[in-house]
Amino acid sequence: MRVWQKSILKKILFIGTIIFPFSLFAASEQPQPSSGREIQQPFTAQNNVLLRQQYQDIMQLLSGEVSETTIAFVRQMLPTIAQYPLTPYVDYRLFSKQSLIEPQQLKQFIQQNPHFLLNDNLLDLFYKKAFQQQAWQLLVDNKTLFPAKTTAQQCIQLLAKQKTNNAAKTLDLLWQDTEKLWLSGDSLPVQCDPLFQLWQQSGKLSDQLILQRAELALKSQNKNLIRYLQQLTTNLDLQKQLQQWADLLSNPQQLIAIQPNLTQSATNKQLLLALYPRYLRFFTEQNLNLTQIQQQIEDLQKNWQLTAQELNLLYKAVLQRFFDNKQPEWQQWRDQKLMQLKDNSLIERRIRLAIRQQQPLQNWLDQLSADTINQDEWQYWRAWQLQKKGKQQEAEKIWQNLSRKRGFYALLSAQTLNIDYQPVMQDLPQPINFDDLWQDQEITTILSRVIELRNFRYLDDAYSEWLFLLNLATAQQQLLLAEYALQQQWYDLAVAATIKAKAWDYLRLRLPLAYLDWFNINVADKTISNSFTMAIARQESAWRPNVRSSANAIGLMQLLPSTAKATAQQANYSLQRANNLTDPLGNILLGTAHLQQLAEKYGDNRLLIAAAYNAGANRVDRWLDENGGKLSMAEFIASIPFYETRNYVQNVVSYDYYYQLLLKQELKKFSKTETDRLY
Repeated sequence: MRVWQKSILKKILFIGTIIFPFSLFAASEQPQPSSGREIQQPFTAQNNVLLRQQYQDIMQLLSGEVSETTIAFVRQMLPTIAQYPLTPYVDYRLFSKQSLIEPQQLKQFIQQNPHFLLNDNLLDLFYKKAFQQQAWQLLVDNKTLFPAKTTAQQCIQLLAKQKTNNAAKTLDLLWQDTEKLWLSGDSLPVQCDPLFQLWQQSGKLSDQLILQRAELALKSQNKNLIRYLQQLTTNLDLQKQLQQWADLLSNPQQLIAIQPNLTQSATNKQLLLALYPRYLRFFTEQNLNLTQIQQQIEDLQKNWQLTAQELNLLYKAVLQRFFDNKQPEWQQWRDQKLMQLKDNSLIERRIRLAIRQQQPLQNWLDQLSADTINQDEWQYWRAWQLQKKGKQQEAEKIWQNLSRKRGFYALLSAQTLNIDYQPVMQDLPQPINFDDLWQDQEITTILSRVIELRNFRYLDDAYSEWLFLLNLATAQQQLLLAEYALQQQWYDLAVAATIKAKAWDYLRLRLPLAYLDWFNINVADKTISNSFTMAIARQESAWRPNVRSSANAIGLMQLLPSTAKATAQQANYSLQRANNLTDPLGNILLGTAHLQQLAEKYGDNRLLIAAAYNAGANRVDRWLDENGGKLSMAEFIASIPFYETRNYVQNVVSYDYYYQLLLKQELKKFSKTETDRLY
């Protein structure tokens, strides 16, 4: 045992002799429910520093490689922290360190912790460790106690059956189950390889099964699996067919050239339909040849006997690829096809084009489905079109109805009518009664873990536990959890609870006044408002301070490291701030500085600032150039080309207004700069 481990053991032995005066429940001053039942509140270890320290010491002891002696010792120490909320994580680490998991220990743990987040992971560990140790009989003996759930577990269990029972009848059933697992278009876990090797050696793998799986792989466009399957057959015709499929998936630009050589089959037809959109990507707007495209589709229809529905899939792919092409011949053909297809997504795109070009909208609005035309956005533009036709009363009636709702087009309708806007706002009845939470042992148990994980700043683990908790809670409990989180200043968890509860009208819970002092300090010397900067942060991260996007944007205001560094240099801030973007204070400092830089470029125009913050200033400038300075504010927002940016701008402006309400500020729907400018 290492020296540091011995030191920890001595500390644990000392702490273990102490009797800890704590309870899983709240202190005695908490009021009792009217029913007389004891209120079970979440554990807090604020007065039990030694308990937390003991947990940390044990977890440190279990880090890295550990001996069986250490594992046995830690198990002896577990009773001293039995009531500590994070003790299940000690058990989990103990199980993970064992070469083999003893079934009765695992059974007892799950029975004692039925709502532990990592129970499924433990089941997976049980299977994989038994697989590694070739404990086949152990797996067979416990197949009822721990039934296989995942594909890997099913493969391991079938392999265990094969290893422990070679009876012909058993093997026949086993190979039937193996065949079912084999028929997947996905690449299967490595734990399945030994099973499939035995199955193949027994002569059960036929060319027909290889073909069937290849067809499934084709639907998933899994070219690597197809190449693997090609190696399993000696049938030259099948090898050639699989080679064609793999080549087409790798080089879809060859589709039209190769398709005449493909065998006429339903599978090849589906391949053709699936790859045609990818084939079109190799054409640019500049080299579009409508006559050539029409001839291609005509030939494909003739060669493959395409149905009307299949033909429409090809037309839709062409329309999506070249929608904004400027050729007059193309535009006429596009509009004719749109009328025939009546595809909502394409019609919506055409309406946005008409808005950008300031053309009449009614003809296109009429093509939308009943559900789509009743959406707030299209009702707004329906009223806009009615106003253009001189039907002012009809238009105002629609805008009046919209202005009573919640959302961007409700806000815009109120602005259009020049009336006050008060969105629908609900709230929990006061005083808040948490009895519905504290009387639920499952909730208090998981919530106690969240409290402790937050204490240790294990924010991702705490967030996962919180989502797990929300899935167990009722809608009313979810709202109470949102309130509880807000009171603890867990702003990200409060937002997550409102999303799970679909509590869209509970604005106080949906939009917490998070880090308000920090925002106030950072905008004090800037032209941007605290409500706007908070709206940006709420939209960017939902108040998760350590969240990281797929594009590597980090923290509350989702700053790219490169943007943060450039902003810090321009604002003469320490570069250390740019290197620690999960720190809320530093993230807000740099995020507000970057917003101010955009404000200096675009003035008092949150629409352009928000769009540039999301999509980049270069794109926003290009959109403005293309529009030619002729669009109204509403027209510009509706015609932003990117769905994400369009939705982003609408949400930020709405959130800004809601924050003004919550902060009891003077209300401003839009600035004069925003409404008067032509975009």
